[in-house]
Amino acid sequence: MTVEDDGTTSYVSDDSYVDGYMRKVGNDAFTFPSGDAGFYRPIGISAPTGTTHQFEAQYIWVRPDDDGFDETSLDGTLDHISYVEYWKLNRTSGTSTPTVTLSWGTPRSGGVVNEADLRFARWDGSVWRDLGAASVTGTKASGTLDNSVAITAFSDSNPYTLATIDAINPLPIELTSFTARMRDGVVALNWTTKSEINNNYFTLEKSMDGVNWTPFAQVDGAANSSVEINYGEVDENPYLGLSYYPLKQTDFDVTTAYFGPIAVQCNTDLSVFPNPTSGLVYIVGEIDASNITLFNIQGQKIPIQFGASNGRIILDTQNLANGTYYLQFRTGVKRLVVQH
Repeated sequence: MTVEDDGTTSYVSDDSYVDGYMRKVGNDAFTFPSGDAGFYRPIGISAPTGTTHQFEAQYIWVRPDDDGFDETSLDGTLDHISYVEYWKLNRTSGTSTPTVTLSWGTPRSGGVVNEADLRFARWDGSVWRDLGAASVTGTKASGTLDNSVAITAFSDSNPYTLATIDAINPLPIELTSFTARMRDGVVALNWTTKSEINNNYFTLEKSMDGVNWTPFAQVDGAANSSVEINYGEVDENPYLGLSYYPLKQTDFDVTTAYFGPIAVQCNTDLSVFPNPTSGLVYIVGEIDASNITLFNIQGQKIPIQFGASNGRIILDTQNLANGTYYLQFRTGVKRLVVQH
């Protein structure tokens, strides 16, 4: 895609961006509407000096190290670079040396705590160079910064990313997967991080409408890690029907970032779990407690009270003797084993 001299862009968002290289021709300051993986993440240039000068840019939501740009090889002034993203900017015609503008955003960039400590970093082929920070604008949630050290060569083998001069800016939790699946009447949630910096804990939330959220579990993070870590948690009381699960991550300085939400369809078919059981049994489905009867293996009706919570019917088996029982519904019978 090419934008000619005096051309502009509009209507950019996480749903509307260019995924891949885009070229700009001319002597206008320009913000490339670049993005990747559902994120609009622009990169800008100041005005080139010629109407035929050309630049092309691309945003890549990948750990720079995974593409061969060694994140451990740094200028002495830098503490670390972003572990989740980088940009490429090529000069394909002309000799202009514009100032370049990078952007950050939460949760995409992993969280910014102190904007003053951010730096513009460029890979020179062997080291991530500190190109300073000029015109830093925005908030911890989103913003931009320019290079203060001039760039004289532009090539896709010399990408750019955000960096920080100390460890206070997370930049980031790199989340490689986040899934939620209905299984045996519960929702199993799993996620994997490829790296973590200052990560205190995760919070799992859920919602029936995507507006009102209820936290239900907290999982400790690894603080700092550069290896893959797998996490898992279970929602034992899911809502019936369609529900939504976001993953909230909190740093030690209480900076937060969200991932998701992801939608899960909780089956309305009748299910009884856990089975065998030693305590509470949950009955899920479009059924009323008044239509359930409990029998022992001899066929004798057992008088027992059923409870209800979050659209589920609950049976407390603590006062039942060990053995096999049968739950009779209008639509059939379910076998239940009690083992204390």
